[in-house]
Amino acid sequence: MTRTHSPSLRAFVFGAAAVLALLGSTGTAFGQGPPYTYAPIAYPGATQTDPTGINNGGVVVGSYKLPDGTWHGFTYDGTTYTTVDVPGAPYTFLFGIGPSGKLVGGYSMTTATGPFHGVFVDGGSFITFDYPGNETDGRAINSAGHIAGIYDAAVGQPDHGFLKVGDTYTPIDVAGAIHTYVFGLNDAGIVSGTYVDTTGLHGWTLNGGVFTFVNFPGAAATYVGGINNAGTIVGWADQASKRTGYIQTATGFKAFNADFPGVSVTMPVAINDSGQIVGKYVSPDCPNCAFMATPAPSGTAICDQAMTLTYANNTLTYGMTLKSSETLSWNLWLFALGTPLRLWSAPLPPINPAVSFNLPLPGFPPVGSVVGISTLTTTSGDTMCVNFAVANAVAGAGGATPTSRD
Repeated sequence: MTRTHSPSLRAFVFGAAAVLALLGSTGTAFGQGPPYTYAPIAYPGATQTDPTGINNGGVVVGSYKLPDGTWHGFTYDGTTYTTVDVPGAPYTFLFGIGPSGKLVGGYSMTTATGPFHGVFVDGGSFITFDYPGNETDGRAINSAGHIAGIYDAAVGQPDHGFLKVGDTYTPIDVAGAIHTYVFGLNDAGIVSGTYVDTTGLHGWTLNGGVFTFVNFPGAAATYVGGINNAGTIVGWADQASKRTGYIQTATGFKAFNADFPGVSVTMPVAINDSGQIVGKYVSPDCPNCAFMATPAPSGTAICDQAMTLTYANNTLTYGMTLKSSETLSWNLWLFALGTPLRLWSAPLPPINPAVSFNLPLPGFPPVGSVVGISTLTTTSGDTMCVNFAVANAVAGAGGATPTSRD
């Protein structure tokens, strides 16, 4: 268990010069600064610390490795690390923590590669559970005590997800996947995770039996970790120059990079309702390190944007709000009639304060569902912000209510 542009739409491409001139007149750049404060997570004396969950009280759960090769579970309240081990087990891995501090994970009595049994921890009580006939890990637990996790027949066999409600197990498998991994579960019963198929690594969420697939725009691989009660997910993506963390809300993605010197890899794995994030990072002086990030309202991100899309009186209108702390490439896309159309790609100067404006496309035909996407990308090709919106371009529409992807 491992732990073609449509000819009918080309007429609506218009020059970006006037808009960029407007944006360039908004003022000077503002100083860089992360929108989070960061704290390292490192269990004292451990050779490796892996935080994997955080609840709304800010309590972190995870596992650490000692020099003798044994693994142990822990919790961390921001001040004190506490070991939590299954009695007699030399290998305990803890992954998820609920609102009241209940924990889930897996343990082995023999080796670090299993066989594993799931474990539920409530105070001093340790309760073993197993997906029938399989090795099992509990990965997430919600306020109702429902548990989501992973099972397989043995090391090297396909991995599958499950949801456990009481004593009933429901398997979770993405169709056509080689492996399906479950990493998150919120109070609404929405499950999040990652799957592997012949094309690589991809993310997903599952809500009411319906999968929504998550692929970070332009990335070669996308990992989805935890999900909070607002439906916000965190994970990481392999981009042009490095492995970047991201946060996804109902309307878009934002890149997330740990603010430590020389960071080349950021891998967020869990998020709580306050937006606190835990995960791992790599830098020249710290090749295998962990962090907790707490939102800092006074900080500034590399970019912020918001977008709406409306259709009325044969006019499709983008509503944009943009803010940036450095020069980025702004790409605006339109998807209609099953085809993509890039309206433009142009440099965007630093913008502060944020500027809002409308971009109307008059005479736009009634083609049905239309998706707009705006991306802000660095000079090295890494996507930092992505937002999307949906409108229904129908004949006779005198107005439209914008909708966003969930």
